[in-house]
Amino acid sequence: MIVLLAFLIFYRNNTKQVGNRDTTHAWFSDFMDSYAYSDNMVLYQKDGLLHMIDVASGKDIIYCGKPNCTHARESLKNPMPSCPAAMREGAHGCGAALYQNHLYFVGCMPGDNPRLGTVYLYEMDPNGENRKKVATIEGVESLSSILYQDHYVIATYINDGVVSGDEQPDHDKKEAGAFVVDLQSHKVFMTDRVTTGLPSIDGLYYKNEKVFYVVNHFKKGITYEQMMKAAEGDFDAFTYENLIYDIYQYDIQTGKSVILKSFQQVENVQLLEGDAYVKTKDVFLEFHKDTKETKKWSLDKQMIKSMRLYKNQGIFYTDSRNEQGEQVFCRLDNQKETKELFRSKNKIYIVAFCGSSIYVTKETEDGRFFLGVIARDDFEKGKIENIKILKDLNADNENE
Repeated sequence: MIVLLAFLIFYRNNTKQVGNRDTTHAWFSDFMDSYAYSDNMVLYQKDGLLHMIDVASGKDIIYCGKPNCTHARESLKNPMPSCPAAMREGAHGCGAALYQNHLYFVGCMPGDNPRLGTVYLYEMDPNGENRKKVATIEGVESLSSILYQDHYVIATYINDGVVSGDEQPDHDKKEAGAFVVDLQSHKVFMTDRVTTGLPSIDGLYYKNEKVFYVVNHFKKGITYEQMMKAAEGDFDAFTYENLIYDIYQYDIQTGKSVILKSFQQVENVQLLEGDAYVKTKDVFLEFHKDTKETKKWSLDKQMIKSMRLYKNQGIFYTDSRNEQGEQVFCRLDNQKETKELFRSKNKIYIVAFCGSSIYVTKETEDGRFFLGVIARDDFEKGKIENIKILKDLNADNENE
């Protein structure tokens, strides 16, 4: 009864605000759970049920407001569960999100037969009831990221090879791409699919009817077997010589995909708010999506070597390791001036910016992982003791 009351109070207080949210990101962790972040809650899936963490109270509850519901998930004995929180997860269900007064889900719901290479977009009332399958997306296996913005749901995906008769993937036929679904007309738009070079896809950004993402792939002729053999030796040297990073732009209105810029012999490329940030052995570069210009940043070589870069609303943050093994977070201004915010013996990584909050993962010195949130003002002032722990990410694996 207490859990039901908590859900109903949160639901009442927040459904009026749903339409004011600009974006909801779904992020897929190493723990195989999908997390969707918004300004005041986190949605994630566990054991076939959708869960909600209320950021204000820290309560973690099943996303169901039905009185006397037993929250029975899908099973052979229960193929059509009545609980609104019952949803598939894994390859057939990644990314439930509350957006513009609806709950959306991309995957395959209980009651629908899963088909390899097909996912569906479902639209529901904010409480998870009255489910409707509103779009079918063909040629998609595993989602890597989802973004809800404007009147679109946008996602990137990876297909791990065409399945042969023995149901083993042919890794040399790996594919990557993105798709867009118009939430008003339910029309599906597919980007050009990358089918060579063992592609992977990273970064996702939308602005003014255009979608941006990064596809990294090996040079023509590199096979999965060669890659696995290289992994036994100096894999960093192998990828440095053979990996290509392509910055893509997809125009929803014209349906055209173009490569804005390609980078080779670099150590890493990050797509942040649509612009590409490139780490080489000696310099740090910025490629601007609008001007198509590439600029060199004035940064210390040692900082470049260990730096991780974050960006939100034009503000840059970095984290790096000092000689004492501490993690040092800084705010970076004018691409060269750094202001130290805090140091930590724990490993803290930013996973999402949402309004005035920053979601982080925290790894303690004893190797435990936690999901937390901190107010941006506290983060800027270095008050990391104010990180509110929302979930012990180790607990799910330990209970399996």
